[in-house]
Amino acid sequence: MVRHRFDLRASRRWYDLTVTSAADPTFLRRFAGHVENGRVGVSDPALGS
Repeated sequence: MVRHRFDLRASRRWYDLTVTSAADPTFLRRFAGHVENGRVGVSDPALGS
């Protein structure tokens, strides 16, 4: 298992990650969303672009 931590403060807790595997070049998974923590947040910043 591999674990990575990402600092999401600059993106206001929004993330857009792509996971690949050197062992399997056909493996690709994409994860995008927002980490909810009970604090006031902002709408998806990509909606305006």
